[in-house]
Amino acid sequence: MKLTGYTRDGTDGASAINDFAASNCLVLTDVLSDSAGEYSAFRALQTRVKLGVTDAVVVPSYLSLGEDKYIRLENELFLRRNGVRLIAVRKAFVDRRRELIIAAKRFSSFVTEWDVSYGLDLPELPNPIKPNSNIPFGYSFVNGRAVIDAEDGETVRRIFQCYIDGMRIGEIVKLLGGTVSKRGLKFGNMTVKTVLKNDRYLGRMSKKGVKLPPMIRYDTWLKVNERLEREYPPAPPAELIVKNVFSDDSLAIRAGCRCAVKDGCISIEEAEDRLFEMIAYLASEDNARALYEDHAVKELSETEKVLPRAIGAYNRVLLEIGKELSKVKAGDYSDETQNRLEHLSDIRAVYGMRRRRVKSEIELFSIGREDVEIFFERARRIKNLSREEQSLIANAFVRAVRIRNGSVEALFISPASGKSIKRILL
Repeated sequence: MKLTGYTRDGTDGASAINDFAASNCLVLTDVLSDSAGEYSAFRALQTRVKLGVTDAVVVPSYLSLGEDKYIRLENELFLRRNGVRLIAVRKAFVDRRRELIIAAKRFSSFVTEWDVSYGLDLPELPNPIKPNSNIPFGYSFVNGRAVIDAEDGETVRRIFQCYIDGMRIGEIVKLLGGTVSKRGLKFGNMTVKTVLKNDRYLGRMSKKGVKLPPMIRYDTWLKVNERLEREYPPAPPAELIVKNVFSDDSLAIRAGCRCAVKDGCISIEEAEDRLFEMIAYLASEDNARALYEDHAVKELSETEKVLPRAIGAYNRVLLEIGKELSKVKAGDYSDETQNRLEHLSDIRAVYGMRRRRVKSEIELFSIGREDVEIFFERARRIKNLSREEQSLIANAFVRAVRIRNGSVEALFISPASGKSIKRILL
C-alpha cells in the first residue's frame, strides 16, 4: 500500500497525518503541503496518481482538498476516477444528498451525457475509432467516428419501446419484417434479445475503449431489464448489491473495497431485504419533497451566484499570466519570473477546474421536481425492480455496509438532512 499525505493546514495538518499513520502502523511515502492560495503540491500529487505511484491519499479532513467546495469536490472526484482511496483523519460533516440527486439525474437521462461532464466513472473520450471496429446494430461510421444511423437507430428504439409496451419478442420479430443485422442475417428471437441486453446503446465504453453516442435513456433501459428479469430470471446474487462493503480490519484502508458478507453473520438475501425495507422507508413522498426544495433548489441558487465569480477569478489569472509572458518576451528570464509563471499556471488549472465544476453542478441541480419524485417512487418499490435498478438505488441511499464483530451494520443517507443514519441489519 503506497500512501501519500496531503495538507493545506501547515504543520498542524502534517502532524495529524503522521500521528494517524503511526497509530495505524502505516508507512507514508511523503507528506505534501500547500499553503492558502497554493496548489503546486497538489499538482505534484496529481502527477504521482497518474504515474500509479500512489494508492491512497491521507488528508487531515475533506476540507484540506481545496479552498472551496467546488475545488474540493473536483479533487475528490479526480482521486476516485483514478482508483485512489481518500482517507480523512478528522471526520467532518459532508452533506451526502448530492448522491441522491445524481442517482435521480442518471435515472432520467442518457447515461453518458452527464456522467462524462461530471467525471464520475467514465474515462475521457478516445480518439476516432477505426471503421473495422465491432459496433452494434444501429450505428454507422462518418469521418472515422461512430454515429447513430437514422434508419437502424430508429429500429433499435422501436425494439425497446415495443418490449416496454408489452409485446413479446416473437411479435417484435414479425413486426420488423425483413430487417437484417450487420452480418446480413434476418432478425430472429435471439437477435432481438441481444439488442435488448446490450448496454452499449447507453453510450457506455467498451472493454477496448470504443465510445458510442447514447441511443437509449437509462430509465428505458431499466424498464426493459425489469421485464427481462421477470421472463428470464437471473442466477441468485453472489455478493451484496451495494459497493461499499467492508470489515473493521484496517477500516480506513479497506473503505470502498468489496468484502463478502461472512457466513454465519447474515445471508445476502436477508441483508438485501433489510436494506430494501429501510430504503423504501427513507424514500417517502415527504423526503422527496424535502430533497428537492431544501437541497436541489437552494444548491442551484447558490451555484448560479458563484458562476460569475468563478469565471472572473479564472479570467484574472489569465491576465496575470499574460503580463508575465510579456516580461519573458521582453527578455526577462529571471528565476522570479519563471517561478511566478509556474505558480500562475497551477492556479489557472485549479480555477479552470472550479469553473467547469460550477457549470456541471448547475446542470445537476437543474433537475426537475418530477424527476426526483419518480426516482423516489421507484425506490419505494425497490424489491420488485431489476437487479441493475436495485443497484442504482441502493448505492444512492446506502453509504456503506460494515461487518463488525459478527454483526452487520449499514449507513444510510437521510434525504431530509444529508446526515448518515446507522441501522443494525443483524
